[in-house]
Amino acid sequence: MADMWKEYAMSDSRYMTNDSFVAVMESMTAALWGPLSFYTAYLIWRNRPERHLLQFLVSTGQIYGDIAYYLTAAHRGFADSSPHPYYFYFYFVFMNSLWILFPALIMRSSGLAIVRALAATNPASTKKKRS
Repeated sequence: MADMWKEYAMSDSRYMTNDSFVAVMESMTAALWGPLSFYTAYLIWRNRPERHLLQFLVSTGQIYGDIAYYLTAAHRGFADSSPHPYYFYFYFVFMNSLWILFPALIMRSSGLAIVRALAATNPASTKKKRS
């Protein structure tokens, strides 16, 4: 695991230093999003309907963290990013963009499930309005 961390740090040197943003975001991930993700996986495994709310919540947190990660790097002019195209475009851009893409897809799926469930409990929402 440490070798993977070092390899990733080649694309963003903030992971090799005591950067306050990275420390806070990784601590939140370890303390909050990690355990909540395991609980959400359990709810998915048990096919529990409340999984959709937690999937939406965890995905929102992941997207927020990734956007903040990109914006803090951009604010500093990508000074901590590797100038090597492989490390910048593959690790920094592509690999991190997956943390936006997949949560967005999950949010869409769970959001639609939540809306369908709410519509099913409200008969007035399924009737057409008459003029």
